[in-house]
Amino acid sequence: EILEDSTMYTNGRFDPQKYLEVLLNPANRYFLYEMRNRIREEYPVTKLNLMYTSGIKVTQTEILKFYQEESLKVKVTYIPFRVEDYLNKVSVREAELMDYYAVHKAEYETSEGIRLKSVSFEVKPSLTDEMEAKREIDDIYNLYNGGMNFDTLAMDYSQDGNTNQDGGDLGFIKRGELDPEMEKVTFSLKKGEVSKPFQTSFGWHILKVTDSKGRERRISHILIRIATGYETISGIREKINNFKNGVKEAGFEESAKLSNLETTEFVLYKEDSDLVPEIGWVVGISNFIFSKKRKENDVIGPFIGYDSNFHLFLVGTYIEPRIKNFEEIKENIEEKVQREKALDIAKEDAQRCFEKIKEGKSLNQAASIFHKKPRTTNFFSMRDFIPEVPYSSEFYGLAFTMKKGDIGLTSTKKGTFIIELVERKEAEKEDFEQLSATLFVNIMMKKRNDYLSYWLQELRKNAKIDDDRYLIDMY
Repeated sequence: EILEDSTMYTNGRFDPQKYLEVLLNPANRYFLYEMRNRIREEYPVTKLNLMYTSGIKVTQTEILKFYQEESLKVKVTYIPFRVEDYLNKVSVREAELMDYYAVHKAEYETSEGIRLKSVSFEVKPSLTDEMEAKREIDDIYNLYNGGMNFDTLAMDYSQDGNTNQDGGDLGFIKRGELDPEMEKVTFSLKKGEVSKPFQTSFGWHILKVTDSKGRERRISHILIRIATGYETISGIREKINNFKNGVKEAGFEESAKLSNLETTEFVLYKEDSDLVPEIGWVVGISNFIFSKKRKENDVIGPFIGYDSNFHLFLVGTYIEPRIKNFEEIKENIEEKVQREKALDIAKEDAQRCFEKIKEGKSLNQAASIFHKKPRTTNFFSMRDFIPEVPYSSEFYGLAFTMKKGDIGLTSTKKGTFIIELVERKEAEKEDFEQLSATLFVNIMMKKRNDYLSYWLQELRKNAKIDDDRYLIDMY
């Protein structure tokens, strides 16, 4: 993976220094975390594919069923009685809410939780890091002035991984599509001109206008990001270690005051995964805390957040699963009861409308009585999504079992619908014979992926792994 990444190369050769910088930069922690997980998932998959593919069979019946679901198409006219259209007609009494809570109380059980306090250490480039980025872009600019090709410099040095291998080409740009400073430079240059180094929110750039077409400019750029360097990160880690030592002597709160750090107190629930209140996503925190009990008053971390900052946590008491009390979830219950009552009213109106149609009225006539307007779809298959129609087995099930001219009624979680089948296109036998080989491959791939996903899911669920990385200060 790393050896195939062009951003790790200098002058066409793998650059260990660039690799080391990526590893040490906290801003890349989530990227590396995701890469590690992806490699862990993909490599076993590749190996397993060879092991179990031979055991998967696809029958002719499965191919035919898949083909029919793709090829059989219908066109319907429907009258919608949507739950949203009836919400303002519903009032809910407190007693109804209490009754609902009593019946559905088990649905409001929380997962295991833990009380935590946290402090954060901001990770941002120092003045030295900024000066290093400026020195690097100046060196590249001097190489260009010395006669080196712009595209070659972009391929060798630009840190924009999306464009560097194309010579930094960003394509044609209009006003309003770029960072303001970059736009200002772009439209101040003529075709063929190259800018001096300039800074934007992304870092330092050198920009070249390669073409001009009306109000558009085609541009290429070389980007050097202002990254947090090794020395800066080492300094932050030293502050973290000093803070941890201070906690041992003075306690968490006092140590935070002495370090001018704000503390935050909250409860993290297992069901929230790595989404930490007041902070946001923090990679690996949930698994670490809930994989086994941590000692109360232990300081754990540093963990890296999506904000690229370091976060330390003081372990409090674990909270056992409990059922939320009525007041905590009253608003949620009120919304559910209101929707249920609105759904019932919608169904009653739809049934009365359906009776009018049975008595001889047309869809338009019956719909107008209830201030509704029939709508007609385009042709759709069992796998297609139709705008404004619920993707539900009830609606599709009725539509695909009707004959032309049939009218039926079906209820879904989003409302009740009266449906008339306008036209039906049957699957062609000749097309099936031509497509059967392709369908076989598609079904085989789907079954293989489904089986593998299930196997991996069960493997993870039943795995017994102790995460002891904290013993060497890794989180």
